[in-house]
Amino acid sequence: MHVFEVQWVMTMKTCKVCKQPFTQYNTIQALCVPCAIVKGQKKTVIDRKKALQIEKRYLIGEKERIKSRADHIKDTQFAVNAYIRARDKGKPCISCGRATKAGDHAGHWKPTSTSPALRFTETNIHLQCIQCNLHLHGNVAAYRTGLLDRIGQAEVDILESHHPPAKWTIEELKAIKDEFKSKLKGLNETY
Repeated sequence: MHVFEVQWVMTMKTCKVCKQPFTQYNTIQALCVPCAIVKGQKKTVIDRKKALQIEKRYLIGEKERIKSRADHIKDTQFAVNAYIRARDKGKPCISCGRATKAGDHAGHWKPTSTSPALRFTETNIHLQCIQCNLHLHGNVAAYRTGLLDRIGQAEVDILESHHPPAKWTIEELKAIKDEFKSKLKGLNETY
């Protein structure tokens, strides 16, 4: 034996987890082998969950980064439609007057294809039953009558006037989406 070598003498210790005696093989060993294995497996599971959470956050960030302008328009329209459905909840269909139900649409008076500038305008969007919005292609004649009753002639005239095409930036679309999400949250808090 060399001068600097120290011989470790195995001693009996009590496991900190199961309180059973075990033979300690080194000075830092505080647990018996079965308890150390279980603890290691739990740590591995926890580490794996943390890694998955980090990966998920990364993927969400990547998806947001690679979204096109069209994807942002779709997300913004989804937020606007959710707000309109909540705002008009309990009101009848603007076109036919039938009672509305879950799953009905947020129908546009001026279609987004012909008036893209009015796509996110609240006065242009109202709750409409599926029958009127899809099968009757908006039921525009009845929609206009309902629109006059709800918002008045002056607002209808504004909607029917000329609007230059809108080309929103991604930042503007995000701001509009956030605005309507906060309005929806405000509506949900009042109910």
